[in-house]
Amino acid sequence: EIFTQLTGRDDAALLESLVDMFKLKYDADGYKATIIYPGVPELLRELKHKNTPIYIATNKRLKPTRLILEHLRWSGTFKGVYTLDCVEPAHLNKKMMLAEALRDIDDNPQYIAYVGDKQDDGDAADANFLHFFKASWGYGARDVGRTEQGSFFLQQPQDLLAAL
Repeated sequence: EIFTQLTGRDDAALLESLVDMFKLKYDADGYKATIIYPGVPELLRELKHKNTPIYIATNKRLKPTRLILEHLRWSGTFKGVYTLDCVEPAHLNKKMMLAEALRDIDDNPQYIAYVGDKQDDGDAADANFLHFFKASWGYGARDVGRTEQGSFFLQQPQDLLAAL
């Protein structure tokens, strides 16, 4: 979808080729350009210190997600990692991915919260009856359409600690 928007083309062969080239570059070294937002390392350390289990649920593929975690030395920080392609066949959307994560976590959903920066994060949380925290930082930070109605808005990562 992104390459269709960027190129203005709908040629399936061209788009597949662009996606394949992107994956090769991203998996080789592009993942190293991942931005660490101010306050996130401190938040992760504090959550770990408080023995709060934390998981990742992302639209990224599993391979680069693991590469990013290794690169940032965060592999041991998360109790689990969920991606659209962490199962075969791949999840169709984030709602399905979160549903699987919840089955694995096997905890009361009222004690689980989902943090995200996009509209589809909030929608996935709603579909799975999770509390949603809308982050003002991140790739989707400009997606301000969903900051009310059952969600909590986080100005900075440390706000999550106060909200929990």
